[in-house]
Amino acid sequence: MLGSQGAREYGSRRRPDGSDRRDPRHLLGHQGPRRRVLHNLIPPLPAASWRELVLVALGRRQRLRVTGASMEPALHEGDIVLVESVQSVAVGDVVVAIHPTRRQLRLVKRVESVDAEGVIVMSDNRAEMNATDSRTFGPVPLSDIEGRVSSLLRR
Repeated sequence: MLGSQGAREYGSRRRPDGSDRRDPRHLLGHQGPRRRVLHNLIPPLPAASWRELVLVALGRRQRLRVTGASMEPALHEGDIVLVESVQSVAVGDVVVAIHPTRRQLRLVKRVESVDAEGVIVMSDNRAEMNATDSRTFGPVPLSDIEGRVSSLLRR
C-alpha cells in the first residue's frame, strides 16, 4: 500500500508546495563530506595534466619534487615536475640531469647550449648562492640527461 503520498521516484524530493523535483546531487552520487575530502586530496587538474599523470602511472613519465631556489621564478621549492625521456635537447629546455659528482642526485636546470662536449645547463636564478650548474662542473654529457620537464604541478 502506497499511502496518501503515492510512490516517490528515486532521487526526487518534495518541495514545500508539494511538487516533486529531482535532486541532481543524489543522481550524480553526491556523498557529502566524503566527496569534499576526495576533492581536497585530488585537486582538479586540466585535461593535459590528467594525461601526464596517467603516463606517470604507466611508467612513461618520471615525477620529481623541486628542492632549492635555483630555478625560480620558473620553478619553486616543492613544485612537482613530470619528466619525459628524450633523445636530444634544445636550448631553452628545462631538463633533469644526473649530478656529475654526486650521482644519486638529480639537477633540474635550463639548457644554455648543446655542443660536442655536452650540454651546458644553468640555473634560472643566477643570484642563488647554492646553485650548482655548468659554471661549477662544466658541460653535462648528453648520456647524463635523464629527460625534459614536460609538466609542472604547483604545490
